[in-house]
Amino acid sequence: MSAVYRAYDTVMGREVALKRLLPIEETNLNETAGESLAREAAALARFSHANVVTVFAFEEDAEGPFVVMELVEGEDLHSIMKSGALSWEDFRDVAGQCLEPLVAAGELNLLHRDIKPGNIMLTVTASGRFLVKLLDFGLAKFSQQPSLQTLDQRGSFLGSIDFIAPEQLELRPLDQRTDLYSLGCVFYYMLVQESPFTGGNPAETSMNHIKHRCQHIGERRTDLPPLVADWLMRLISRDPEDRPRDARDALRQFQEAIKGIPYVPVARVAGEDDDIPFARVVGTPVTGPVGPPPPSGPVGPPTDPVPGTRVLQTASGPIPATRRATGPVTGARTPILPPAATGSIRGNVTGQARPTTRAVVPSAGRQKDPPRGAAPRGVLQFWQTLTPVGKGIVAGVPILLVVLAWLLVRGGGEKTDPAVATGANPAVVVNPGVAELPPIPHPAQLSSADGAPALPPLPAADSIFAWFSGAKAALGRDYRTPAKAGDQVAAWVNLVSNRKELALLRDSGDPKGEHLPRLVESSAAQIAGIRGTQRGLTTTNRSSLSMLKHDVELPDGITIALVAELEAGDDRIYRFQAPTWDNRYIQLSTGYDGKVHIATKGVGDGTEQRVSVTWPSGDLGIFVHRWNPAAKEQRITGVNATGATPGGRPVEAKGPVVFSGSPLNLMMFGKRGFGDGHDAVTNNVVYEIVVYDRVLSDEETKAVSDALAKRYFSAAP
Repeated sequence: MSAVYRAYDTVMGREVALKRLLPIEETNLNETAGESLAREAAALARFSHANVVTVFAFEEDAEGPFVVMELVEGEDLHSIMKSGALSWEDFRDVAGQCLEPLVAAGELNLLHRDIKPGNIMLTVTASGRFLVKLLDFGLAKFSQQPSLQTLDQRGSFLGSIDFIAPEQLELRPLDQRTDLYSLGCVFYYMLVQESPFTGGNPAETSMNHIKHRCQHIGERRTDLPPLVADWLMRLISRDPEDRPRDARDALRQFQEAIKGIPYVPVARVAGEDDDIPFARVVGTPVTGPVGPPPPSGPVGPPTDPVPGTRVLQTASGPIPATRRATGPVTGARTPILPPAATGSIRGNVTGQARPTTRAVVPSAGRQKDPPRGAAPRGVLQFWQTLTPVGKGIVAGVPILLVVLAWLLVRGGGEKTDPAVATGANPAVVVNPGVAELPPIPHPAQLSSADGAPALPPLPAADSIFAWFSGAKAALGRDYRTPAKAGDQVAAWVNLVSNRKELALLRDSGDPKGEHLPRLVESSAAQIAGIRGTQRGLTTTNRSSLSMLKHDVELPDGITIALVAELEAGDDRIYRFQAPTWDNRYIQLSTGYDGKVHIATKGVGDGTEQRVSVTWPSGDLGIFVHRWNPAAKEQRITGVNATGATPGGRPVEAKGPVVFSGSPLNLMMFGKRGFGDGHDAVTNNVVYEIVVYDRVLSDEETKAVSDALAKRYFSAAP
């Protein structure tokens, strides 16, 4: 949108930067270059700060208006990140300096609205200390009241899609929490060299923002103090209400996290609008050293809780769990409800109705999707700003597909939770008693000898690397007692090895086991096509079990057989990665598009290869995923318990993969979404997982699938 020149001020005898906007017909702005530059100059003239570029003058010549600014010698973060991510020590300094100017901007009610790595410069002072400079307040706006996102003449967004906040995409009111979200995305980028929500194209990236699809930074940078990792994830919370209230609050929380002081939020009165805070603290900060991981110690229970409030625990302390409800996603079955609200029935995507009662009280009451605001009107365009040397170029990308995906996610309108409609209480306490939970260290040893009968053998048994079944060796919080229906599961013991490193254990990101999966029992009364009563594990969006680092390698590819009910949604079922995270992975997940996806990223700086099969939401099935790096191919096959797939035949998809580096041998179960602002039951139930240390042949794959079908399907294919 502009051109910036190095110039020499002949009056003052100094080098400066001159900025001119391109002609209005090139930028499609809603104001002339003079009007836009005048507004930017006025914003910066009132805003003097050491971490912001100083404006010297607003002038005009024969070519039009221009702004004379301080010339900053240095590199922007986008260029610096190409050579590597920042260390924790450098990040701490840079992050603090980035927040300082936003504190000053908050006092002027000034929003930046386009914070991105290219707008953050690092320059070196005469003493050798680096200094952060926040650039380009070209989209800045003074606002006593929340403002709206700026569009150009063609209804296109002005901003950077990798770092833009959900409320900007949704054309909802903006305030300083919007800048904090963008800055949080930049902080994430500084630590791992990619935005938390980046996708293959602007449409995918925008949906990742809207659906809050990202990995907790603590999983990718284990050297960060856990309280700091949690703080960063609060900055990029889906809803502004879950972020710090302004930059001053964010800076305070950052400084306290560095000192080891857990985050303790302000509670809100149940039933009140989320925008109205209730002035009562629900806990007492506990001081302590920062230190590197492992995660910080336990936070005590809330003191004098406010009647009617709900409290949700995170690794750094409790947060309020009250939020507005907007209804379930189309294609999803009725959520698993507590006993008082069971018995509800609704149809699946094929029109077949079935009951969904479960013999379990879930770890969280049904939390519906966060509020989305009003859907965008008309067909919009997202704009991504590309900044080569010299002149900035604005590129428009149509997003009709985004709007259609939005409508799919919204389900054509809001729906009422059956528990609310019938007057049932949908578990107003999230994770009952969670504030009382002590940390549960990993066990010294494990055993699968739980008194349950041994499972029938499977084909290719000599190649099984890991075998997990809800029918045997799903252990409770003490790592010894077999879990019963409704119990949390802290260890899922590997049936072919009692080594604790090869079991699925309470995730290291959840030290107190607040978000453990739970054991459920299913019969034909709950799920169509199932044989007898079967036991499996169900999760929330935060539930996770994972292997510890181990020395067993899987160099010849992997075959994973999975027996599960999979529902439409944004959920990860399992992932394989290297013991030290290097941005490579294999995973299976479900989407709101009614598909089951397998995805491989076999080169750390490469692209993701994905194949998908369409699946009736909530149906029981057997899935076999074969990942073959030697043949450069991956394949998934799905068999439905009711024959509801097209033509009653198995569904299959395959595609190419690119892979290099060490084998991926560390397995995770669940989504690991600890940065999410609330718990939501996924309604996925996993009954059995079998992992082979090689790629099975077609004949072996069919034999494994048939053996599992005889055990789980009422009518085996």
